[in-house]
Amino acid sequence: MHRWNPADPPQQIMLGFHTVFGWKEVYWGPNLLQSTGMNGGDLPPTGQWVRLEAHAGDIPIDWLDVDGMSSFFMGEGRNGIVLGF
Repeated sequence: MHRWNPADPPQQIMLGFHTVFGWKEVYWGPNLLQSTGMNGGDLPPTGQWVRLEAHAGDIPIDWLDVDGMSSFFMGEGRNGIVLGF
C-alpha cells in the first residue's frame, strides 16, 4: 500500500501479474510505459488512501496460477517500484 504525495503524484501506475504465459498488466492513467495491458481508468485522487481494483478476467489472469507480482509508478523525475502485499 502506498499513499502518494499530493505535491508529486505519479503520472501512471501499473500492476503486473506473472503467470506461465508471461506478464499481464493493468495500468491507471495515460499509457506512458506503452503497456499492452488493460487500462484500469483514470489515476486515483492524491492525498488519500485508495483501493485499486481490476477483475482477473479483464487482465486476463483468471484461472491461472500467479507466481509473481510487481507494481510500478512513473512520475516526473521519480520512477520506481513500490511493492505491497
